[in-house]
Amino acid sequence: MKHIKLKASSNVYRLILSQDASLEDLFEEVKLFTNQLINVDRDKDQAKLVIESPNRILPESWRAEVQALIQRRAQWEVSFTSNVMSHERAVAWHKKVSLQVEFRSVLPGEILEVDGDILLVGDIHPAGYLRAGGNIFIIGRLEGIAHAGVDGDQEAVITGTFSDKSELRIAEGSYSIDHLLDDKSTYTPRSYYITERGQIDFTSVDQIQKIRPGIDRVVNQLPSYDDFVEE
Repeated sequence: MKHIKLKASSNVYRLILSQDASLEDLFEEVKLFTNQLINVDRDKDQAKLVIESPNRILPESWRAEVQALIQRRAQWEVSFTSNVMSHERAVAWHKKVSLQVEFRSVLPGEILEVDGDILLVGDIHPAGYLRAGGNIFIIGRLEGIAHAGVDGDQEAVITGTFSDKSELRIAEGSYSIDHLLDDKSTYTPRSYYITERGQIDFTSVDQIQKIRPGIDRVVNQLPSYDDFVEE
């Protein structure tokens, strides 16, 4: 085969596509590859096949056709990876990993929603609602609702000063913190998080990194190789 190379390690196979070949030529060679899978036991062989297209974005229709072609021959888990991404994916990724800074208050009945982490310099008033895909850091009063990790991130934290009017939500859970409040709660910043037992707890802001080591990640860091893998 001129335009594709097969590499194998353990139970993972990598099919590397040439960036110079046309999609039509690549598809024909993938068909030849699948013909070699005709005797694979569909019930027993559970290998993973990663199709690598280093410097080209493969159309979704092409990927779907190739995936169906391969899985008709063998019950393999098929994924695609590339060193490049579409503009839409790049924008979505940037929003997710960037720390958004807002100098404002969240007013009663208002909803402020961000994709990743947020630093809010301002108050959340009663019936105000802040939703974040990542962590929430508040420099101000929290008298409304702060919901971190809205997409199910149990590792998310909420940092700020709190009172009996504060309502905290992390991932799918909603938590009362009344039993954790004391005289210092309204003026001493604390970080609330979910323990391994699924309970809410807090620690001082200078200790949260020991519990959540990744919280000090570099803002706008490049994603890892796995972030480019498309299922």
